Amino acid sequence: MSKSEKRKYTRTREFRAEAVKLVLEQGMTLEEASASLALPKGTLANWVSAAKRGGDAAVRPGGRSVSELEAEVARLRKIVKNRGHFPSDEAATKLLFLALRNIEKDWKMPQRTWKLA
Repeated sequence: MSKSEKRKYTRTREFRAEAVKLVLEQGMTLEEASASLALPKGTLANWVSAAKRGGDAAVRPGGRSVSELEAEVARLRKIVKNRGHFPSDEAATKLLFLALRNIEKDWKMPQRTWKLA
């Protein structure tokens, strides 16, 4: 089979995300993960390095792009600006909490379970 006759396989974004999670979150080595997924080690290594660099939002754990995060920050700033004065820090915190609760409805990826600080 010549180079021009080789089949090009495309994987879904979900498949890529799950493959990267095996390496980054579950601690599998590239060799183990690529063998279990019947995937070339180099391909998986490229996906993992792209996720670490922040390349593909669907592959990166958390799954949100920089532009989505910037849009969320802009919405929060607009809410704080429109509200103006806060009688206390607690009032500002409560407003941001309620705003984030409403913004979460627009998120495309499922919310992660956040731990209390």
